Amino acid sequence: YKEGEEINISVELSEIVNVSTVSGLPRLKINLGSEGKFFLYSSGSGTNTLSFSYVVENGDNSNDLEYLSKNALELNGGKIEDQAGNNVDLILPNPGSLASLGYNKNIIIDTIPPALPVASSPSGSYSSPQFIILSSLGSSEIKFSTTQNLTGCSEGLIYLEPINITSSATLFVLACDAVGNTSKARFNYNILDTNLQLLSEKSGQTITASKITLNNLTSLDLSNGVSSAVEGDIVIDGASQSLNNFSSGDLTNKNLDEVQMIGGELLKVEKAVKISADDNIALNNTDLSDVLISIPNNTIVLGSGGWDGKIYPPKNVSGEGIAPSGFSVGDVVIEVGSDLGILLFDQPVVITLNNVTGNVGYKPSGSTSWTEITTQCSGDYDNPGKPDFPGECYISDGTNTKIYTYHFTTFGKLNTVSSSSGDSGSNNSSSTTPNVNTSAVALACGDTKPAVAPILLSANQTGPNEVTLNWSKAQDPVTYYLVAYGLSPGSFEYGNPNVGGADTTLYVIQNLSAGKTYYFKIRAGNGCTPGDYSNEIPVVVSGTTLETIPDGFVEGVLGVESEEQKNDSVDNDILGKNESSKKASVKILEKTSNQTKPLAIGFISLVLLFTFFYWWRNKSSLK
Repeated sequence: YKEGEEINISVELSEIVNVSTVSGLPRLKINLGSEGKFFLYSSGSGTNTLSFSYVVENGDNSNDLEYLSKNALELNGGKIEDQAGNNVDLILPNPGSLASLGYNKNIIIDTIPPALPVASSPSGSYSSPQFIILSSLGSSEIKFSTTQNLTGCSEGLIYLEPINITSSATLFVLACDAVGNTSKARFNYNILDTNLQLLSEKSGQTITASKITLNNLTSLDLSNGVSSAVEGDIVIDGASQSLNNFSSGDLTNKNLDEVQMIGGELLKVEKAVKISADDNIALNNTDLSDVLISIPNNTIVLGSGGWDGKIYPPKNVSGEGIAPSGFSVGDVVIEVGSDLGILLFDQPVVITLNNVTGNVGYKPSGSTSWTEITTQCSGDYDNPGKPDFPGECYISDGTNTKIYTYHFTTFGKLNTVSSSSGDSGSNNSSSTTPNVNTSAVALACGDTKPAVAPILLSANQTGPNEVTLNWSKAQDPVTYYLVAYGLSPGSFEYGNPNVGGADTTLYVIQNLSAGKTYYFKIRAGNGCTPGDYSNEIPVVVSGTTLETIPDGFVEGVLGVESEEQKNDSVDNDILGKNESSKKASVKILEKTSNQTKPLAIGFISLVLLFTFFYWWRNKSSLK
């Protein structure tokens, strides 16, 4: 028996009995699972044979079905009586004895499916027809189809010999065992035309292509041409380069041995492959016509050590994650590249989002937070200027938007959210992302934002209740650094608005409480304009349990708890240092209402003084 099939067991008695099920169904406890399962009474009242039934569930398995004990027959609130109304003796023969179920019947339950089918050539793009060999451990038969999904062992063709795939196709495979349990898989093959060959030139580590058309389930497989770094050197296009002095495309003497940061996520470059063609390479998805990807000719793709060499075309995904403050994630969200991490390029690629205008952003692989793309490309829509490595820029023609980027990850539209709605910074109202008083910022600030965020390299406990942070410098302009922490990932509960100037790369935090996990981030600022946050590093602190807040940190420095605190938050979070001329414009707004009271008291006092003087003068003249 397999899952979903019904088993009926008969219990023969020495005389005719009557069964009452008004208050419950009699049941028979069988040796299934760790505690046994019950077969419920189904029929037999008025006879000497009672039937008990059970539908096999997933996970039920038995080589020889047997009841658990001689007391396995239970009334369960029901009644089993003889013709005279006497209760029937419910004692069964001992399990395994001559009259037992296990001795008389050999009932086997098997719900273990065969192993998932495996194909000799995995899903992907190939330059020539593929002969596919199918296998499945534990199966007695394999069925397949190229036209329909298989739901049962009676469907499809029997696999007897390798299957020749000569054009793009989907292979539906179903493995069956002797009982009828099944497991299935689907393989998608994209066989490129002869003029769209995908070749691996091992000597040069180069992939040659001119146009790649895929779908949601296929990828551009470059694994045969990917080169891995060895002791800091990597071979690309037949030549060895040092990662700490890398020159290619738009990169000149770039130190790729350093960790790169994209939207707060870190990438250590350890693999590379070059894509060459006669023209720019189009990476398209037949299931997503509104998004176009263009990769420049002779582009080098850079990945982490965990990259498998596959590039997936753009596909629609959900807009999960925390949006930037003042935004929610829109209805156009696409993922492109690899689900194993961020991919970098030595020259920017172009992502065209048709019928998308307004704000756009990205969410790096491995992150829960979105980053707004704030840099608008120079030039015009047809010939835009390039962003700075490893960043991105955007440009729109009023109908469509292009994103020029040095990295592949998740991109999408960002919708502006009214500050009064209470949900800015998230795709829902439960966001913990702090809000900023944008009106105060507009009054207080005109400084340029730091170009690139710092990288938080380490956060280590260096003593009891003490953590030392170390980071790499942000890209100028920078005048100060801010440190923030929370007690859960992505939260900012406390902040120190100014821990040092532009050359600061280390900060020691004391008086942290033992047993807590602190999540640290930093960011640079330039005057009154803050930069992007760094990556986040958690630290579990040991030492003494404390209830204090570390020196220099203020609760709510990154958010606004009340109207009175709002402008103070802007001072601490946005200004980050004591610039009296710029603070004054905010402070005047803060104190206007507070100054009304003393002005009124002074005016009343002056009126009373003049009234007393007038009365005294008149009184003197009467005398």
